[in-house]
Amino acid sequence: KYYKETGKTLTEYRMNVWLTQLKKERPEFAKLHSQVLQNVSKRISDAYKSFFRRCKEKKSGKKVKAGFPRYKNFVSSLTYPKSGGFEVERKKVFLSKIGDVNFVNHREIEGQVKTCTIKKTKSEEWYITIAVEKEDILPFTNGKEAVGMDLGINKYAVLSDASIHQNRHMPKKERRKMKRLQRIISRRKKGSHKRRKAVLNFARKYEHIARIRE
Repeated sequence: KYYKETGKTLTEYRMNVWLTQLKKERPEFAKLHSQVLQNVSKRISDAYKSFFRRCKEKKSGKKVKAGFPRYKNFVSSLTYPKSGGFEVERKKVFLSKIGDVNFVNHREIEGQVKTCTIKKTKSEEWYITIAVEKEDILPFTNGKEAVGMDLGINKYAVLSDASIHQNRHMPKKERRKMKRLQRIISRRKKGSHKRRKAVLNFARKYEHIARIRE
């Protein structure tokens, strides 16, 4: 819309300027850290930059899909900067304008902390991702000879020593459960509480299977 009206691209700087006015019109946005909102502007800007880059590549003859950025009416994740946005202390993290949030830390945080991303999955589970910067890490060696790897579709990987690693397919039992949950969703009325509950159960099962295959 902005491009059609002005003939100019909506820059990240312009979106950040509008955030000030948006906070006045919609007070709920003032409850978030300013740089969290600016990070959303950066995501939109990066998406359009990638789109225009792909358009140029397509015109130059490369076989790429431009893929216009899709509109989303919600954001499933928020990214906090280190500069006053959050603090991590053992099993809890302090988020600016929200407070302390307890979390299960399954890995020691090593290095200089940069950002903290809070994400809500389709199964309505919450995850915290801490991005850190570390010094150069020495390559891992176990004394064995290095091998080449060829990744494929039918077979997960074929190594230069002739060994083959197969894909981890979904178990038949889990596949039947997925089909049953899909049938339940199709029977539920759109917009109803029961359909929302059925979709949630399907999302939880899908994520469970994804973790099995990792």
